[in-house]
Amino acid sequence: MSAPYSKYLRQAAKIADDRAKQYGDVSENFEDIRRILDFTFGIQLSKVAICKVMIAVKQARELHKPKQDNRTDTTNYYAILSHLIDEGES
Repeated sequence: MSAPYSKYLRQAAKIADDRAKQYGDVSENFEDIRRILDFTFGIQLSKVAICKVMIAVKQARELHKPKQDNRTDTTNYYAILSHLIDEGES
């Protein structure tokens, strides 16, 4: 017997895999974001902080206009956050 919500986790995993094929490694993408933020605003955020900002963006969108895409992306950003922390990012 599987959990009734596991279909959402499978959907999130599929989207994560699709995004990896489209955009490459998420850690490299966050490094690009870090460099852009530093150049544009003179701020240096960690990859973990950037991920938390992305979660906040998705949560703010969900507050304004609830939809599955926001919830799925938030799920994936939390998974990315866990990965970054497990890899020793701060």
